Amino acid sequence: MNDATDPRLTVEQIVDQALELLREEGMDKLSMRRLAARVGVRAPTLYYYLPDKAALMTAMMERLFARCLDLIPPTTDWQTWIRGFGRAIWKVQDTYPFTGELITASILDEDYFARTTLRLQEILKDFGPPIERLMDLQSAVQSLMTGWSTFAHARYAGQLGRILDVERLAFESLDALIRGWRLS
Repeated sequence: MNDATDPRLTVEQIVDQALELLREEGMDKLSMRRLAARVGVRAPTLYYYLPDKAALMTAMMERLFARCLDLIPPTTDWQTWIRGFGRAIWKVQDTYPFTGELITASILDEDYFARTTLRLQEILKDFGPPIERLMDLQSAVQSLMTGWSTFAHARYAGQLGRILDVERLAFESLDALIRGWRLS
């Protein structure tokens, strides 16, 4: 087993393995002990990298959000960016169907919100409309797409899929939100 000073183990690797553990086994199977076994260390060693499970969950949320932002193609207009953002959220939450559970179980601190807000403002500042309204819109898009994603991954998704095309409705709702959003 690796020890806490092993330079081959990084926080990024731990977070990636935690995401895979969640994807494979679900939220109730996430424990520091199971994660430690997965990365080849003892559980106390993980605390060298992350002080507690709450920090791990924050790091996982930040990683997933960063993946969403990284998936958005370059653009020069806010509508295309917001549409790309919504589609990126859908894709990430489809890849990691436990994201809704992770969102509700995480305790995100002020530093997380400050980092995330700063990154979003940096992206959105040059699109023209008031940054406050674009920040509100991106929050609305996150909520909308997470809601649809929750339907798509619910235990009853099979029955729902027989009466609704959830993905189509998610993207139609996204487009309607963008078209109807007031910038002032």
